[in-house]
Amino acid sequence: MSGVRCTNRVFKIVSILLILSFFVSGCGQVSYAMPYSSKYEVGCFRMDQIDRNIKLETFAKNLCIVNDNKLLDLEDVITEADSAALFSIDDSQVLYAKNVHTQLDPASLLKVLTAYVALKYGNLDDTVVVGDEINNLEQGAQRCGIEEGDVLTMSQLLYVLLIWSANDAAMVIAKHVGGTVENFVVMMNEEALKIGAVKSNFVNPHGLTEENQYVTLYDMYLIFNEALNNQTFKDIIQLGSYKSVYQDKFGKDKYFDFFSTNLYLSGEFETPDFIRIAGGKTGTTLAAGNCLIVYGIDNKNKSYLAIMMHANDKIEMYNQMDELLKEIDN
Repeated sequence: MSGVRCTNRVFKIVSILLILSFFVSGCGQVSYAMPYSSKYEVGCFRMDQIDRNIKLETFAKNLCIVNDNKLLDLEDVITEADSAALFSIDDSQVLYAKNVHTQLDPASLLKVLTAYVALKYGNLDDTVVVGDEINNLEQGAQRCGIEEGDVLTMSQLLYVLLIWSANDAAMVIAKHVGGTVENFVVMMNEEALKIGAVKSNFVNPHGLTEENQYVTLYDMYLIFNEALNNQTFKDIIQLGSYKSVYQDKFGKDKYFDFFSTNLYLSGEFETPDFIRIAGGKTGTTLAAGNCLIVYGIDNKNKSYLAIMMHANDKIEMYNQMDELLKEIDN
């Protein structure tokens, strides 16, 4: 038995199930769906029983696992964000972790899950007519400017969702894919649980502040890491700008022309020379402060996710993100 992380109670239950499964099946492969819960300190397990050729592995086999803070020498450096982490994706290593299991307001980082659900259940070629769902947004929310009756594709909506962080696009996507915005939110929560993001809860598709909506940094890692399995998602998030043409209800052309909200990708903030910024997601609200996910690939073609949440100052957040990314080069 190797790599076992669980409570004694869970271990006993799993042991009994393994023994029963062995006698029922005789020998060979045993399939068992390992449960997970937000009550467990670690939401994943890996067990091997070599002598009986029984192998039990869960979805977390290739994921980074974080139990406690891992501050390294950055404890006095990453002060701007309430929660921060650096994950080495390819070898499942945690290079830095600070308060990754603390529940926080997600802001527009939540749109990663919106895009994931839309890509899984929607059709990029669908023609979508904008409805009155875009009117249910708070004043001052970031928009891409679509209006009722406008006609565009799901693909265009996803581009402005992820590049410009458009809240109106999130609402249109949610209604089109889910039938209703409310049903889409149910789908979001169901997919989050399947991914293993068990310490979060979502009540809208855009991330604007709302009661009972929260996420942990570690759950954001799980969600973003899963979304990276979709090539369309990866293609979109790497772009520094987006231009496109769509039509209003009279068939007249309207235009998208946006820069990425990610300052690395828009060119407003210098990219570290030891890593290529291949994407990410930003989020900003009064409740959440400034949030940033960076997906990077180093000179050895290794992939990383760096995340900072609830930072007070945007520029200082990027400065400290540089310090966090330097751990890759050490």
